[in-house]
Amino acid sequence: GRLLCLDAATRARVWWFQAGDAVLSAPAVAGGRVVFGSFDGHVYALDAPTKTFVWEAPVAIGDVLRAKPALNADASLLFVAGFERGRVHAIDTATGQLKSAWGTELADPGRCRVICR
Repeated sequence: GRLLCLDAATRARVWWFQAGDAVLSAPAVAGGRVVFGSFDGHVYALDAPTKTFVWEAPVAIGDVLRAKPALNADASLLFVAGFERGRVHAIDTATGQLKSAWGTELADPGRCRVICR
């Protein structure tokens, strides 16, 4: 349940953040922000230098989040894929508000993964 920030040169731990559940995906990093999801269905956005929330609270998706979040070209939208229910959610990176979601809620949850370059 912890996300670690390590110094690339020394490999020393700079800070860590305790999420609500397991963190299995790599975070997305842009503009000094670190964004990641966890098994508790929340998306966390932290200011990297201060380790403080960018938004007032983590965004609740209501699904297990395992895939690395993806940012659009101008980093204004964050896309996260639910692991069990098969929906992709778009989040406004400035406000943390859910903008939209698409995909069909799966009656028999399987596994969904978004692969981005």
